[in-house]
Formats: sequence, structure tokens, C-alpha cells
Amino acid sequence: MPNTLPPPVMIIGQPCLRGVAKAVPPDYPIDTLMDHFNNLVSTTGGNNPIAGPQIGLDLRIFSFGGIGDNGIVINPIIVLPQLPPTPLTFSSQGEGCLSLPSLTVNFGITRFSKFTLQYETLQYDSITNLLQRVSATQEFDADLDERLCALVQHEIDHLDGKLICDYAHSSLSLTEMLDLEQRVDTISQYARESIRFGTPPGYNYLLANRLICSPARVEPPMNN
Repeated sequence: MPNTLPPPVMIIGQPCLRGVAKAVPPDYPIDTLMDHFNNLVSTTGGNNPIAGPQIGLDLRIFSFGGIGDNGIVINPIIVLPQLPPTPLTFSSQGEGCLSLPSLTVNFGITRFSKFTLQYETLQYDSITNLLQRVSATQEFDADLDERLCALVQHEIDHLDGKLICDYAHSSLSLTEMLDLEQRVDTISQYARESIRFGTPPGYNYLLANRLICSPARVEPPMNN
């Protein structure tokens, strides 16, 4: 049986990255759902969190080894603590994204510091040995692991059609914003050209030994 390449990582410029993904209905076939997660894991080799829309799946799912026993996350919801009345936040720095290769945002991203993640996952029933969907929760605290908190919220952003470049816009000067837009457009042009020539509108993460465009970092604006 011939080896098949994993699904390509979608990059900015693809509509699937900008819509609100659909919730997975209760009657969604379990085997198909498991196939989706196998595709998510194979795309990155299990090395990086990745959300359904990043491989063209219009479903509220993502794979992340830092959650639960197997990293399978279905229909996630963030629940904030009731106290304090105003949620605690922190500034997340150095966030990158597989769908924005070579771009790192070092300011402007605010994440919740404490929250509970409610979600569903897949596990085998101990009696029937059949795969089933079960509810789960996990607590997150930036005081214990700031990066873990940021990554979870980053993946949920993907399910809502939001990318890290969106956070930077409100803090940039006109010149800096135009520079960022130019860098983002350089990346998204790859997707447009791929569609034009009938090739996959993304890239193979495991085979990508070089970045699509020159590395760029979005740094805080300098105060003169």
C-alpha cells in the first residue's frame, strides 16, 4: 500500500482559516472523527498543537498533547472563574503559528490567566472496548504554565477564525501596520498561487526544511 502524505497546513489566504468552525454534532461518526485526529497528528508528527481549520476541517476540534491523556479536544469552551469580577490576563509574547510561517508576534496578544477548559474527547470504554465521546475538564493557570495557557487559547482562536496577526493591528502605527500587512500578504500569496496552479494551498510541515518567506518578528512599537 503506497505511503500517503499528511494533509497540508493551510496558510493565511484560505477561507477555512477565517470562518467560525462548526460544533461537532452528537451523532457525528466516531470513526470519522478519529480519522480527523489522526490526520491532525500526522500533519505535525505530533510535535505541535493544530486545529481542524488548519487542515481544512470546518469542525471545532484541535489536537494538543498538553491536554488530557491523548490530546484530543472536541467542542472546547473556556469557562472563566467568577472571582475576580474582571478576568486576570497576561501579555503573551513570542507566539508563532503554522498558518503564518516565519511570523512571530511579540506584543499585543492578551490571554486569560486562569480558566477551565470544558471539552469532549475520545476514549475506549473499559467494558465494551468501543471508542466513545466523553466529557472532560482541565484547569489552566498562567502562574503554573503561562505558555500552556496561551497555546490553548491560540488553538481556540483558530476555531473562531482569528489569527495572531489580528492582535497586533490595534497597537501598530500606520507604517508598522502596512509593513505587517505586506509580510502577511507575502505568505498568503503562496496560497493564492497554489490554487491558481492546482496544487495544495498549503505546505507539508514535516517536509518544510525552509520557511516560505524571510523570517519576521512583530515587535512592540518604539516610543520616541
